[in-house]
Amino acid sequence: MPKPTVKHTERIHKALIDAGLSPIAMLKAESRYLPHVIHTDEKIGGVVNGWYENGSAMLVATDRRIIFLDKKPIYTTKEEVTYDVVAGVRLDIGGVSTVLTLHTRIRDFKLKYVNPASAKRFVRYIEKQQLEVAGGRRQQPVVSVDNREVLNTPVEAFPFLTYEAKSFLDTNSIAVLSTKDNKGKVSGAVVYYIVDQLDRVYILTKEGTNKAKNMTRNSQVALTIFDQINLRTLQIDGIASIEKDQKTIGYVFSEITKPRRDTKTESVAPVVNIDKGDFIVFRITIKGGDFSDFGANKLSKSTIKESN
Repeated sequence: MPKPTVKHTERIHKALIDAGLSPIAMLKAESRYLPHVIHTDEKIGGVVNGWYENGSAMLVATDRRIIFLDKKPIYTTKEEVTYDVVAGVRLDIGGVSTVLTLHTRIRDFKLKYVNPASAKRFVRYIEKQQLEVAGGRRQQPVVSVDNREVLNTPVEAFPFLTYEAKSFLDTNSIAVLSTKDNKGKVSGAVVYYIVDQLDRVYILTKEGTNKAKNMTRNSQVALTIFDQINLRTLQIDGIASIEKDQKTIGYVFSEITKPRRDTKTESVAPVVNIDKGDFIVFRITIKGGDFSDFGANKLSKSTIKESN
């Protein structure tokens, strides 16, 4: 981008102030550098400034995209995603720190010590943009992050899942997969999964596993996803099929096999260590199910309608 004009820089700084940034946050390197990132016709709707493992950083939500920005004296880290790949946003307010976590299908962006007021505005703006995507009023192409493309399926968010079920499905990544063999015996297996914009679930396994054999013979499967902390569960009925698209297969493989950090340790999905043939990707098309929320001593239950 060309060097920003004085008028453009003043517009960005005013937008940051309107978004709730403090005078101290306005002096940070990310705030000063942002006019170089935002386009002249791009509007800022929400901003949070906080800390992550590498120091100070900023999340910016505009009418086009969400930008993660870390400006250091010798390098700049900039990642961006569209609202199509946002799975949800969580705000934890309490104690000495307010933590905001933006969940996406690429990775989680987590900032600590954010300003609660600006964080709440940021969350509201994200939710507004998601609703526009869900309503079909926004047709955005999926962008790449660090030259990695996400699943490039047509935008048709929330085709039949309820909003709560959709958010729960997107913000989790582990499920119990139930399959049947040719004699009707049911088997369960814990699997990692990812979801595309059409709410199709993808899992990675090996050809020689029981679940792969079962799904090849009997395509009817079930998925159970459980959140022990918040007492929520999603039970899904679906139809499994072998994925043939090489681009999708490559993306599913890279996402599920990449190392995952849990506190101070790093691990990989168990499928990496299975020695039972070649890798195979299954696509599960959701046909129905139930989402239940038992948290806060209040039962909320919704039945997912069968898709057409």
